[in-house]
Amino acid sequence: TLAEAHTALAYVQFYYDWDWPAASKSLRTAIAHNPGDATTHHRYAVCLGLLGQFDDAHAALGRALRLEPTSPMILADRALVLFLQKSYHEAEELCADLARIDPEFAPINYYRGLIAVADNRLADAVRWYRNARDRFPESTAIRASMAHALARLGKVDAAGVLLDELVAESQRSYVSPYLVSLVWAGMDQPAEALDWLERAQEERCETLVWILTDPRLQHLAKEPRFRRVAQAVMPQSSRRVGGGQDSG
Repeated sequence: TLAEAHTALAYVQFYYDWDWPAASKSLRTAIAHNPGDATTHHRYAVCLGLLGQFDDAHAALGRALRLEPTSPMILADRALVLFLQKSYHEAEELCADLARIDPEFAPINYYRGLIAVADNRLADAVRWYRNARDRFPESTAIRASMAHALARLGKVDAAGVLLDELVAESQRSYVSPYLVSLVWAGMDQPAEALDWLERAQEERCETLVWILTDPRLQHLAKEPRFRRVAQAVMPQSSRRVGGGQDSG
């Protein structure tokens, strides 16, 4: 009957086991035991967003915000879901509002970078990523995302420096192969990007669930190797690869 335990179990089932039915059941069990826990509704919402089930994700975020209306992370993840939904203008407006409240909150700058890349505002993206990196320099996700944007901006040498840093760091501590794949994708090197995606699959990489909706990789979505990885990650959701808005 411990709701927090069911929520933690759902995290493992979703991000590592890639078993959404089991994770969804655990989250619903957690909510049944403690419907007033904003964290569970929040985590449920992010999972739904990554699966492309946007209507349900926004509903879950609404429940989380009614419980914790000032939570900066829940508010920020409203922007994340909008980004995954390709509602870039609305996501950017929300991030700008949140930045006025707390300009030092690193996730906001990171999300603004993601939005700018998807909206093909690459110089803006690099600027936001640098702001996020200054506040959270140890984040490999921020550095890989900045390398992706730099590569697409034509600054391949600068992107290569960051890529080399990430690969070297992976010899000392864990670096997600998915993040390395993003850099190769930004460099327009699909074979290398797909190699690292397959490595992420082999390692059961936590961030690989992003493959279903991440617009930075969707130009690879027609590749058979890409689709095999997506199918392995979430078989029952493979029809949503490419960012569809099926609310399931």
